[in-house]
Amino acid sequence: MIERGALAGALDGVGHDLRGPLGVVLGNVEVLREGILGPLPPGAEAHLAAIEAAGRAFLARLDGALAELAGPRDPPGAPVGLAAATAPGPDPAGPPARLRVLVVDDVAGDVVADLLRARGHEAHVAVAGLPGLARAAALGPDVVLLDLGLPDLDGLEVARRLRALPGGADLTVLALTGRDPAEVDGRGLLDGVLGKPLGGSALAAALAAALAAAR
Repeated sequence: MIERGALAGALDGVGHDLRGPLGVVLGNVEVLREGILGPLPPGAEAHLAAIEAAGRAFLARLDGALAELAGPRDPPGAPVGLAAATAPGPDPAGPPARLRVLVVDDVAGDVVADLLRARGHEAHVAVAGLPGLARAAALGPDVVLLDLGLPDLDGLEVARRLRALPGGADLTVLALTGRDPAEVDGRGLLDGVLGKPLGGSALAAALAAALAAAR
């Protein structure tokens, strides 16, 4: 019989592998719908809305199926900071300053960076933990958006090393995860945990909330 911990870990891996590519698709849909790449041709909005609805419905069914297979889990540690929903909400006024944001994500980094640039922020991308640490040391970002499922290092280990950099204690670090954000215990390392796929409105709200809390 498969041990419960091993099963839960395997199912988390399955969820991450499925959510990552779908998150890229949904992120690109939002980029198109917001007109970042230019105006849409007639009829495109309805098709994009249908793609987004189908993608989010699949994610809901995936989460339900994985939860049923895994069974009850041990109570997780208290969630840190904020836990942003994946569904977009109304755009807040947001922080007035132009932020320098480093996105460390091997799958959806470019999509998230496009959403940030569309809102006037400076965005940089690293596709793994070690390059992300090097870029953070060189850039001195205001915010790091950190995928927890990186190919080289565990995301929480990257967060730990970020905190050890000069000025790292004051850095705003928001984790990105395909898991339930409430299951991520990053106390002392993370300022918030955001669920994937991440829309532009949810991203703007998360930045505003995290930075307001840090002031």
